[in-house]
Amino acid sequence: MKVARYIGDLLFKYECIVIPGFGGFITKEIPAKINPVQNHFVPPSKDIVFNAHLKANDGLLINHIASSEKITYLEAKETLDRFVEQCETALKNGKRIHFRKVGTLFLNEAGFKQFASDSTQNYLADSYGLKSFISPPIKRSTTGRPIIKKQIPQDRKAEHVYERTQIKKPVAKPKTKGPKYIRINVSAVVILLLASVFLIFRFNHVKEYYKNYSSLIPFYYTNPNDYLIANYVMLGLSNAPNLGDKLKEVGDKLKINYELPKEETEEPIVEENKPNPVDETYDKLVEKLKEKTKDLSEVGSENNQAIEAQPNENTASQPVVLEKKNIIQNDQTSPKYYIIAGSFASLANADKLVLELKQKGFEADIAGVNKFNHYRVYYYSYNNIADANQKLAIIRKDENSSAWILSL
Repeated sequence: MKVARYIGDLLFKYECIVIPGFGGFITKEIPAKINPVQNHFVPPSKDIVFNAHLKANDGLLINHIASSEKITYLEAKETLDRFVEQCETALKNGKRIHFRKVGTLFLNEAGFKQFASDSTQNYLADSYGLKSFISPPIKRSTTGRPIIKKQIPQDRKAEHVYERTQIKKPVAKPKTKGPKYIRINVSAVVILLLASVFLIFRFNHVKEYYKNYSSLIPFYYTNPNDYLIANYVMLGLSNAPNLGDKLKEVGDKLKINYELPKEETEEPIVEENKPNPVDETYDKLVEKLKEKTKDLSEVGSENNQAIEAQPNENTASQPVVLEKKNIIQNDQTSPKYYIIAGSFASLANADKLVLELKQKGFEADIAGVNKFNHYRVYYYSYNNIADANQKLAIIRKDENSSAWILSL
């Protein structure tokens, strides 16, 4: 009795065929596919999978066997039970069970049933007679179509000339040149006038405001020397002994000349047993000079800082514990072509993407670092550039349009 033949007959009509006590075959429809690299067209089909947990008898297969073999239901059930026992025994002995035009069933290393479907048979009834084929791309010329001039007989030409002479064209009126007026935005003129009037009548107030508060803002001074001279008392530097010498030393370091206004000030008496306040005042002066003259004097040169890519805020809130990966270096044993998914400045983010891609079924890993010390994560690695280009086209279509190939 050909059980595989009966199963194949039912797969054309039903989505699930159960072998009682053994398992069930489930089908799902797959739409048509197009390979953009090879121009390969595949018609819609049914994909067959095996589920070992479907063991309940629904009567579909037994009734079909009984009607096909012209036997009773009980005889068909007994025959199918013997078939199941033979299959279980063969699987335990390490053999493979081949269902013709359906697939092959075997046990994996963990002892579970594994099924590999047969892709040569299409069980989708709507695609009956359709086969896969390769079609060369259509090359269209970019040049326009040639213009074909129609030949008009002589008598028709005379009629067209007569019709054209009968059509009266509207007489265009002569344009009169008038004076050119300049369009003025009235609102802008009003605002400008109001601002001018305010500045004229409130000029003394603005001038007084400038005198009172300009000393507090260092941007009003042309150089740091003017600011220190005008505000050294406010900065707490008026009682510093030997301030002129200290300012001169700081000025030599900052390449500017600091001088204090000539005032009659009393010098503080420095006791021998007490610490000299000049050093403390000198340190405070240096710190205040750096703060107040930050935007006024050009001291030193600015160092360019490289901007590192920051991790996503969503991922930063959730700590991720990852195992340290062995980063692939450029050696002779590693593949030469990598399909890159992205680059990361953080190794934790790169490892997280590797785990996500592996969960999707990709051969993901890290392909070294670039010149910016960014870790490169790849989908697949190949030794042949043709295979890499073929897989890149599929990944750009289905997964990541910005994927690219790295050659090492």
